[in-house]
Amino acid sequence: MVDSYDDSLDGEKSKTQVKRELHALVDLGERLTTLKADVLAKLPLTDALRKALAEAPKHTANIARKRHILFIGKLMRDQDQEAILVLLDQLDASTRQYNERFHNLERWRDRLI
Repeated sequence: MVDSYDDSLDGEKSKTQVKRELHALVDLGERLTTLKADVLAKLPLTDALRKALAEAPKHTANIARKRHILFIGKLMRDQDQEAILVLLDQLDASTRQYNERFHNLERWRDRLI
């Protein structure tokens, strides 16, 4: 008789789940490279990550940029990702509100013309 073994019951993450989470950290790190310095200053980041983010624009070759983004993803493992995501969501919400107000002003301008 063969007993079936279910990996999901032992509480450990699967290899695939770990890879997904690490890829999400790399994506978050890449998103951080697009932010301006004043926004980055508001985020709770370590000095090593701040330095890596400051160096990111210097890497212009595709393979060097990819390698640096992976390095940033590695540094993201030691960060408080939830706090970073909350602040980025607030930033996105304020940007959406600004864009919505701007579009409303454009509509009013078009009506007046």
